[in-house]
Amino acid sequence: MGLTETESALVAGLALGSIVTGAIAFIYGIYYVFRLIAEFRIFAKAGEKGWKTLIPFYNVYTEYKLTSSMKEFWIYLIATLVSAIFQKVQSDSVIVEAIAFAVAIVVLVFTVRRRLHLARAFGKGTGFAVGLLFLEPIFVMILGYGPAQYIGQDKKSL
Repeated sequence: MGLTETESALVAGLALGSIVTGAIAFIYGIYYVFRLIAEFRIFAKAGEKGWKTLIPFYNVYTEYKLTSSMKEFWIYLIATLVSAIFQKVQSDSVIVEAIAFAVAIVVLVFTVRRRLHLARAFGKGTGFAVGLLFLEPIFVMILGYGPAQYIGQDKKSL
């Protein structure tokens, strides 16, 4: 007993969908490996061990240590955790929503500052920091694979 025309079309569609999904996963996997290597190289250029990019929170801690102040790291970390908590809280309270919005703004400001400090630590300007903010995958690879050298924290912007 063979498949009907509708069943055949469904099987063909599922097969095509699986192929497309597999291709996207493969491409993303390749991208992720290149990005991870770029992050390893960024840390290595700054004199840190590349494996530190693999550990959540520790990679951000290490980046702040290289590019900014530890006070900023702790503010960023606390604001990020508070923001994550507020995203899980379901409330009809305007006050809770206002606090959640304010915390999200703080996280955004510190994310922008983090990108700016990373760009300046490698001798790049504000334009490069904007690239890191909006096209991070590309600009991280430019830092990691390109000729940029780590010059240290920009003390005047801290």
